Amino acid sequence: MALVDVRMPGMNGVELVIRLAAEQPRVAAIVLSTFDEDDYIFGALRGGAVGYLLKDCSPDELVAAIVRAGRGETVLGSPVAARLVAQLRHGRADPGGFPGQELLSAREIEVARMVAAGAANKEIAARLFITEGTVKNHVSSILRKLDVRDRVQLILHLKQ
Repeated sequence: MALVDVRMPGMNGVELVIRLAAEQPRVAAIVLSTFDEDDYIFGALRGGAVGYLLKDCSPDELVAAIVRAGRGETVLGSPVAARLVAQLRHGRADPGGFPGQELLSAREIEVARMVAAGAANKEIAARLFITEGTVKNHVSSILRKLDVRDRVQLILHLKQ
């Protein structure tokens, strides 16, 4: 279990959640922050956080959230849940696409989604019955077309 803030020295908390999800999938992350901004909330949840609480929650609420997250439940503070519901009611839920998707081939979209799910090149190659070299070529092409510098930025881009 990891408690993460969205603003930390050295790394944005959303980036940390994405890295944890990709590199340590067994570690559940709850964001505990004073910031209730949409970019942080939805970025963290899309990135793999199992919960988002505001720091004004009570100690009992925090302990209960950690226990529930440990059981595999999603935990959202009341203000965060209200914000999520408002987004859904106004039709702004993620339709499944991502910015720049139209620039990629169907195979590149498939590879990009597998990267976002945390798959390594070797795993992608095995699943798609292609060589690791071909996967690397696809990843390089995706990074260039979407104008992102590395896999972490690609994951952030796809989670928008």
